[in-house]
Amino acid sequence: MSNKFLALLILIFTLFGLFGLYFYFFVGYTSKLTIESNTTDYQVELYSKRIGKSFEYSCTESPCVLSDISPLEYSLRVRKDGYKTVYQDIDMPARESISIDINLIQEISLSEAIIPEQEISNKDRISYLRDKNRALQFFDLESWVYAYFSSGWELYLYRDESTEKIWDFSVSEDDELDVQLVSDTDYLYFQIWDTKYIYHVKSWKIETLSLWVDISYIKKWNDDNYLVFVTSVWAYTYDISSNTFEYFYLFKDFVYTDDNYIWVIYADEEKKLQNFDLVNTDSNLIIRYNPDTKNREVLYETLLQIDKIYMQDETVYFESEGKRYELENL
Repeated sequence: MSNKFLALLILIFTLFGLFGLYFYFFVGYTSKLTIESNTTDYQVELYSKRIGKSFEYSCTESPCVLSDISPLEYSLRVRKDGYKTVYQDIDMPARESISIDINLIQEISLSEAIIPEQEISNKDRISYLRDKNRALQFFDLESWVYAYFSSGWELYLYRDESTEKIWDFSVSEDDELDVQLVSDTDYLYFQIWDTKYIYHVKSWKIETLSLWVDISYIKKWNDDNYLVFVTSVWAYTYDISSNTFEYFYLFKDFVYTDDNYIWVIYADEEKKLQNFDLVNTDSNLIIRYNPDTKNREVLYETLLQIDKIYMQDETVYFESEGKRYELENL
């Protein structure tokens, strides 16, 4: 046997040996990973600390089947734009198929909400201009809802194409006045100098309020028997039946939904950030807080100066500089 022929045989056996090793360790020895997910079009990364290498896959459908996975321990990362990244450790056995469930949750976002323009009747327009021209003081409350003091210092409310006299007051033209309509309720708030009143439009009932701090705005509470008075420092819950206030010391402003408070810690509220063990940043933090479990979660960071928080049709809205923003994917 010639040396050349012997060398050829050795080369052939070597190649077959290498192929056998490759097949054993990288084909026949590998496993299959199936990912069941609630969405599609996401990216999967498998990182093996042992070999210091990452493997990336694109999953365009669910379930997503990844084949030829070497039997190693991996750190799994699943990500998709607009969703929270999921991390999980997995241990791939040899020559087996395993399946895991991954639930991708949409990230909470704050986006500007478009307020549809309300169609206005000619009667509303005429009444608005007439009353505004003859009023001593005039207050735009909501879309084509307004209040005004007449020349006799009678307070009137215009809503739903009708005018209703609220009360007679002994005041002068130099008095400082404020009027607010509590949205989605039949309550009207007004103030003459430091004296504050709440008026129930349907029952014609008026109450003088024992509250001396300046009021930013008022809104309805989850319970129809209560209102929330928001001030520049803190908030109060108001019991309509007893005409009493309860100081709400935790937050300046808040809403309550699904057993949680949603509120804002402003960047300059260093004491509150410390109390809740939060890092001081330049952003205002939108927080979800459960009073029973004491769990708190930062939902969103924003540079917007939040002026108002309220709920409408089970959606949380924020107002900033005259614009309205919706908290999505809550």
